[in-house]
Amino acid sequence: MVQKYGPKIAVLQERIRKAQQSVEIQAAQANQQNMQTALSIGTTLLGAFMGRRTVGSSYNRAGPAISGVGRSMKERKDVEGAKDTVENLNQQLTTLDSEFKNEVLNLDAKSSQKDLETVTIKPGKANISVKLVSLVWMPN
Repeated sequence: MVQKYGPKIAVLQERIRKAQQSVEIQAAQANQQNMQTALSIGTTLLGAFMGRRTVGSSYNRAGPAISGVGRSMKERKDVEGAKDTVENLNQQLTTLDSEFKNEVLNLDAKSSQKDLETVTIKPGKANISVKLVSLVWMPN
């Protein structure tokens, strides 16, 4: 039974580990994109309030800042997708674990129903080998 469930559990645990790494990477990318977007928006607003030479240049700088918001939203969706993958894999592992436990319980129930027979086997001289003889002394 261990041969049946062991590899499956190991594969799922490895997939969970990789998915958790993906979540961390996606979260770091999302944080970086949020910082870049905030800096771009801040720079654009500061330029507009500080009196750039033309109003058009402030609008030209606002375009990349606004597109940065879209990239930030995409990165957040990527993080959520990675978290959903981890959650799905954890559910699969829980299901597999419960199947394993059910099979173990079924085996225990089957083994307790069988009548066991006691057999006494007497050792012969040919079946005995002495590998080590030692003496231990412990003072009182």
